[in-house]
Amino acid sequence: MHEDHESLRVLGDPVRLGIVALLAESGERCACELLSEFSITQPTLSHHMKALREADLVSTRKEGTWIHYALIPGELDRLAGVLSAYASRARQRETSREGVRSCPAETGDSKREALR
Repeated sequence: MHEDHESLRVLGDPVRLGIVALLAESGERCACELLSEFSITQPTLSHHMKALREADLVSTRKEGTWIHYALIPGELDRLAGVLSAYASRARQRETSREGVRSCPAETGDSKREALR
């Protein structure tokens, strides 16, 4: 669960999500291409790519002085499965209405009861 949380947190940044979307569309990209595409500085790109690498979302390949980045599809598939499982559970609850709780304030329960 912690790894899922960390990977999803990393994807919560708009620039990182944009990088993932671009890599998904176009495949491997050189750092220089990412810099021009996102109008960010090299240190900022390095920061974002480090986060994506540590979350096992991208791989790197060095060619001369440039680093090329590519998505690791297996991790994205795994995260998609996690989110799909959550969505499935939510649909099941919505359909069966199980787990629907009334608010203690609506039932006249005291604040003390609401905190239990």
